[in-house]
Amino acid sequence: MNYVFLSGEVTTVPSMVSLPTKTPLCVFSIKVEETWVDRSQKKCRRFNNFKIEALGKNASGAYETLTLGSFVNIIGYLRTDKDRTRVRAYTITAHDKDSLAEGYARALDQVIAIMENSDSKDQALNKIEVLRAEVREGN
Repeated sequence: MNYVFLSGEVTTVPSMVSLPTKTPLCVFSIKVEETWVDRSQKKCRRFNNFKIEALGKNASGAYETLTLGSFVNIIGYLRTDKDRTRVRAYTITAHDKDSLAEGYARALDQVIAIMENSDSKDQALNKIEVLRAEVREGN
């Protein structure tokens, strides 16, 4: 199942373009903190950067709402072609830094709802595929 959830800070000013199909596309990047404890029990951290693409209504909302430094939750899927990986977003939830945990919980609730409202793994995958199709069409 190709499904990702990311929570991080916007690191580039969102830009808007129109695809040949006239579907709006908003592109921006986020940084996501990764933390772990190494073998010597030392706390480590690094930041990973992800390019985010939002289509249709998500594109308009992201472009109008997000600014450099905004904190966002992204639910989407990975796209790779020609050695380029990016995240195609189903849902973008912007929030201030103080409500990061609350936004994270809301986004997880959306993921859980998809899984709980499915009778089987196949049904959940079908629902996600329908959602992907809607995102690709810009709905």
